Amino acid sequence: MSKVELECPNCYSVVAIDQTHQACGCGYKFQISDQTIFLDKDERIAQELALYHSTGDGSTLTEAVLARVASSILVTTESAFPDLRIVKRIDIVGAECVSGIGLLGILSAGVNDLIGGRAEGIQGELRLMRQSCLTDLKREAALRGANAIVGTQFSYSQLNGKNTAMLMLAVSGTAVVIE
Repeated sequence: MSKVELECPNCYSVVAIDQTHQACGCGYKFQISDQTIFLDKDERIAQELALYHSTGDGSTLTEAVLARVASSILVTTESAFPDLRIVKRIDIVGAECVSGIGLLGILSAGVNDLIGGRAEGIQGELRLMRQSCLTDLKREAALRGANAIVGTQFSYSQLNGKNTAMLMLAVSGTAVVIE
């Protein structure tokens, strides 16, 4: 039996597996048969995706496949659309992100407020927060078997405390299956 590289579902490292070595350094033991040892990575991903699409259960997805499934999820702020048909409503999904602005960000925003202009540092941080929240939102929907999120809403807040200024973004929507 030749060696094959498999991704460990426990620690996500790539491990060379053969007849004598069937465990990862983290302690995960692979359940190997002659049939699965010869599957290449694309075949394993295809099998995992097929199982996911037939059951709608994302709990068994490896990190790589979960990321692939999540990236294909449609996210829209619309609540009604003529060209898509919702066949199953799953649940509300949400994601949150909190980020510190920092003293320089506050000073920069204050200067821009006085003289005009864009606070590009804060805008960049807001963009990163939005991308992070959308990634988390899609992952949550994928784990629940959805292929779309509808009615997505974004809520930005500023959290102020003694010597702190933080931005918060909460995103929510309804995870659905569409045709």
